[in-house]
Amino acid sequence: MNNASVTGRDALGPVLSCAPEHVDRVVDTNLKGTLYCSQAVARWMIENKRGGSIVHISSVGAYAAQELASVYCATKAAQVALAQSMALEWAPYGIRVNCVAPGDIATETSADAVSDLESAGSSTRYLRATPLGRRGLPREIGGAVAYLVSDDASFITGATLRVDGGYLAY
Repeated sequence: MNNASVTGRDALGPVLSCAPEHVDRVVDTNLKGTLYCSQAVARWMIENKRGGSIVHISSVGAYAAQELASVYCATKAAQVALAQSMALEWAPYGIRVNCVAPGDIATETSADAVSDLESAGSSTRYLRATPLGRRGLPREIGGAVAYLVSDDASFITGATLRVDGGYLAY
């Protein structure tokens, strides 16, 4: 599972004035980290003639723009595209590659998400409600990953499972 990510307050910045260092940090961690980790694991699986499953942790930001998070959203969309391409390339080796796209999950990093956005200059007018009326739990993301790596998902590759409480339903 590829879960390293620059997210939360550290990922925020107006795209018009993003410093190159900020862009590099987010891209290096979120996109390049996912690419290089997946490469290393896939090489091992291929060399050892073992299939397997790789799961990228993307975000609803791959599908819905988030104010002050342009670079973050771009990297999360890239993770989805990367999973699809890897799924095609590595299917002959029995390697499945999928994504999980979490919505608003209650983590330490996102505990102050709204105030972080406000202090970064966000209007917060683009915040959406989660139809299920609550924040998701980390274990719910873990359950989605466990499913995708299980035999029950043996015919799923190149897919993204949205675990977002209905956030992207509207």
